[in-house]
Amino acid sequence: MDAAQAWPCLEDLTLDSFSRPFTPPLLTIESLYSLAQHCPRLRSLHLTLDATTLPAPRSLANGLGPQRKLTTMCIAQSAISQPRAIARLLSDIFPNLRVISQAQYFDDPSAEMQANYARWKEVEGLVPEFVAVREEERARAQLI
Repeated sequence: MDAAQAWPCLEDLTLDSFSRPFTPPLLTIESLYSLAQHCPRLRSLHLTLDATTLPAPRSLANGLGPQRKLTTMCIAQSAISQPRAIARLLSDIFPNLRVISQAQYFDDPSAEMQANYARWKEVEGLVPEFVAVREEERARAQLI
């Protein structure tokens, strides 16, 4: 996501699709690495992304640590396939992420949308657990 480089002072970002019928997003879960790296002040994010394919594990570029400002994310109607893996990735990139909400645009959601909703609710519950485990590991590493 090259556009993120132009927005270093960005605090809130909404990139959403309200198309009917629903159009699959071009942004992937990997786009979040670029936002974390280039938008250090980002506090809230509202977007639709494709979280069905996991990126290869990596750290943030240039030795930057996690982006700690982001606390709220609305993932609209984002598709997701592996909640545990996505939660692990989000907790690594955005360790202060506390709220993951979903926008409901249609009166009668499909079975697929309902399944995605349940998976994202699982992610929301797992992110704080992964963050806590990482903090415990860092504390233990400092004692060694």
